[in-house]
Amino acid sequence: MSKIIPKHFCSIEKGILTLSDEKKYQQWLSQLEGECELIIKKRERLRSSNQNKYWHGVVLPLIAEEMCLYPDETKEFLKRRFLSTEIKVKEKIYDIVKRTSSLSTIEFNEFVKRCQMFGAKELGLNIPDPNEIEL
Repeated sequence: MSKIIPKHFCSIEKGILTLSDEKKYQQWLSQLEGECELIIKKRERLRSSNQNKYWHGVVLPLIAEEMCLYPDETKEFLKRRFLSTEIKVKEKIYDIVKRTSSLSTIEFNEFVKRCQMFGAKELGLNIPDPNEIEL
């Protein structure tokens, strides 16, 4: 079984790295010996509260009403349509569906755009962009 590897968060200003929790990082380092790998990448932000308001207040209700479904049913339908992937486990193929709450702001924007296009092409809906309405 693989060992759980913690994430350590930091900020970088003018080339200087500052850890969010230096003590936790040092505790982790004290458990390691030999050659290691260090990866530093820009942190992806999860969807914003404005994206959330737009999704639950505009996109989801408009599509749900047009499809004659409850919003939670519509959300599941759209997730299966646009966030579904296949995984292989011991020679068997399974479908998994990503949670919208796990999407970065960029991924969530892409998902919403696909839902807007679905609404336009399949349902004849004009779903306004977030900058076209007051949230």
